[in-house]
Amino acid sequence: QSMELPMYGAKTIAVRHGTVEMHGRPVSPTWTEIGVTADAGSDTIVIKQQTNWQVGDEIAISSSSFAPEEHEYNKIKTINYDQSTQTTTIQLEAALLFKHINTETTANGRTIKTAAKIGHLTRNVKLRGNVNKDHLEKVDACPQAFNPDQFATQTCFQGRYGEEMDSDQFGSQIMFHAAEMGTREVHGRLENVEVTWAGQAFRLGRYPIHFHMNGDVSGSYVKGCAVHHTFNRAVTVHGVDNLLVENNVAYNNMGHAFFLEDGIEENNVFRGNLAIFTRSSSSLLNVDVTPASFWIVNPVNTFENNVAAGSTHFGFWFNMPGHPGGPS
Repeated sequence: QSMELPMYGAKTIAVRHGTVEMHGRPVSPTWTEIGVTADAGSDTIVIKQQTNWQVGDEIAISSSSFAPEEHEYNKIKTINYDQSTQTTTIQLEAALLFKHINTETTANGRTIKTAAKIGHLTRNVKLRGNVNKDHLEKVDACPQAFNPDQFATQTCFQGRYGEEMDSDQFGSQIMFHAAEMGTREVHGRLENVEVTWAGQAFRLGRYPIHFHMNGDVSGSYVKGCAVHHTFNRAVTVHGVDNLLVENNVAYNNMGHAFFLEDGIEENNVFRGNLAIFTRSSSSLLNVDVTPASFWIVNPVNTFENNVAAGSTHFGFWFNMPGHPGGPS
């Protein structure tokens, strides 16, 4: 029922010529890690740094086990910083359902730290699609826990990761796509923006944030954004060079979250991004059935200090084709 624009589709902010800039209030940090192990039933978590997070803000906490469904979505009820200990104590609106750890293990003289990650999801600039209430349907949790092992037998098609609400999965999208590749006619600068209920299932090229077939986009960036509860990836970089993707949080995304597409993309920088609960999708490419938080198809790009925390299948997938694919 939505009107479709040629090439750009429906429910879209489409950029063909010019520059789009969106800048929200800075969030510091965009993500961190739990400072002290928090047990199931507790309504308090501690982090070892100061933040500018506020009461009512939404957060996501990664799973601390092999079960990806043990991620948690919650809201901040109170938040207090103790200067003497340099720790921040956050009281949550709802008690934790699962244990989230911070622990250190020493092996062969090397200390290995393991800590649940916390992603901040609230921004004051919001790009939000809609969910058609007529298509909402409750999906019960699968009675058997989902086993992601490649040789395991699947037990449920829906509800594999707990109870959820199903919808038409037809969200919004932002598409930066110039009329002609290599002309530098399109620039996008998104900073501290919240994108949710975005992306469109069963439709290739309809992603929450999508830089498409532009060539060099030097000066463009996606920084400090939260892309959560989406139906088709988080950030897609397709036929694009020199894009900066930095300090973003992707949470509860269907299919590969941070996605390089054809293999011609070069000199893009992915730095300090966090992905929590990257979900399997049966509505995209075959490889999205076993998704990766970071899908990498060309080594001539920079990946620094990124964290994949609790994907249903893979964290980082390096798929190096012999030749570029797709329209490239």
